[in-house]
This record gives sequence, C-alpha cells and structure tokens, in this order.
Amino acid sequence: MNQQRRYRVIAWIGGLALIALPILSALQGWFVAERWPIRQLSLHAEFQQVSAEELRRAILPTVNKGFFAIDLKQVQTQLQTLPWIERAEVRKAWPDRLDVTVYERRAVAIWREQRLLSANAELFTVTAARLPDNLPRLSGPDGSQQRVFAFHLAAVEALRSNGLQPFATELSARGAWTLSLTQGASVVLGNRDVDQRLHQFSKVFRELPSSQQSRLLRADLRYANGFALRWNDPLPSAPAPPLPLTAPESAAPTTTPARVTATEANPV
Repeated sequence: MNQQRRYRVIAWIGGLALIALPILSALQGWFVAERWPIRQLSLHAEFQQVSAEELRRAILPTVNKGFFAIDLKQVQTQLQTLPWIERAEVRKAWPDRLDVTVYERRAVAIWREQRLLSANAELFTVTAARLPDNLPRLSGPDGSQQRVFAFHLAAVEALRSNGLQPFATELSARGAWTLSLTQGASVVLGNRDVDQRLHQFSKVFRELPSSQQSRLLRADLRYANGFALRWNDPLPSAPAPPLPLTAPESAAPTTTPARVTATEANPV
C-alpha cells in the first residue's frame, strides 16, 4: 500500500514537472532565439502607404527572441507607431512563423497644412514628402476637424451641379466659414445661416452667363438681402506700339492692372 502511494506521489510530481517545465524554461532562457527562432515572416497589407520593408524594419527588433518568448503585444504596439498604420494583428504559427496583418489609415484631408485627417477623424503626422497633393485643405480651431470636414463635404455637394469644386475650407476662431475653389475664387459665408447662404449662392450662380462664371474672383455672402460678387475683369489689351529705334534712358516699365468691379452692400 505504501509503495502504491509512493508511485502516485511520483506520478503527481512528474505531471507537475511537465506543466511547470515550459514556464521555468522560458524564465531561465530555454526558449531563446537560438533554440526556436522565428524564420518566417508573413505580411498582409494593402501596401498603399507602407512598404513591406518598412514593416520588417519595425518588426525585427521585437522578434529577436524565441518562438515562445515573443511578446505579441509589443510587436503590435511597435507596428502601430508607424503613422500610416491604424491597426495591427499579430499571431504566431508553430514552429517558426509570425503572421502580421496591418490596416492602413485612409487620409481624407490635410489639416492646417501639416497633419493628415483619417476617415475615422483621427489626426496623424507624416513627413512633408508623404503629404498627398490631391486632398482638400482644411483648417480650424483645435478639435474642430470633424466638423470642418463634414461642412466641406456638404459644400462640395451643394456646388457640384454648378461645376464648382472647393479645395479648401476654413473655420475661423470666430466661427466664420470661407471656401476656396479650384477655379481660383473664394466664397465668404460668415458665421450665420451658412447652409442657406450657400444654397442661395449656388442657385444664383447657376443663372449667370458662363462668361461671368469663369471670371468670378470672390463671393461675399454675409449680407442681409443678397451678396456681393467681385469679378476678375482685366482691361482689353491695346495693340502694341512700334518699337522705338532708341529706347529712352529714363523709361520705366509699366503694367496694366486688372480692373475689378463689385457690387456695394453692407455686410451683416
């Protein structure tokens, strides 16, 4: 009976040893890189804004341990320090593979000429060389990026039927809105009834002759009963006089300024 009990104790000890061995081995350095190193790295990404080489450079410092000792959370955190990475998933596959899936941020606008705004309304910073040149420019007070982007989209939709395209939207500290159009004109909306003003401007602009539409320089919508339009209307050029045989020594260069007309009103 005593011998049977002894065998049971030995079996229990052996079972506990089998359970504890991996833990003790990891703590004592058994599972280090030279025993079970990571030999394969599987990368999954769109590779629109980040390259496979950038991902490898970010990952390699964190995988210099054995298969069992790699901290997946550390690898994930390291990847998410890259500005274009929104989220990363990391898994281990026995015996020597690390599977990495990254999801890139989608930039929808440039904020204050320095940062990018993601589709999730998050701001992130990239080098100037990585700033896309085809995104709208937005600016406004701290924390207003989501509001400014929403208004920019509304302005794009409101002016689409007129062939006008806002490329920049600004919200001032006093709450006033200004649009800059790809056609070179600016639209000043103020800080009141901006949706109504924009709709009214779009309606009137549609009725203007195309010759006037193409010469719009500035539209000021901050008026009680209408708005002011300024036109870029250069004077017609006169035929050039014949060149003199000898140019006068005191002759000074002259320029013909563009003639600008505007309606007069008092803004509110």
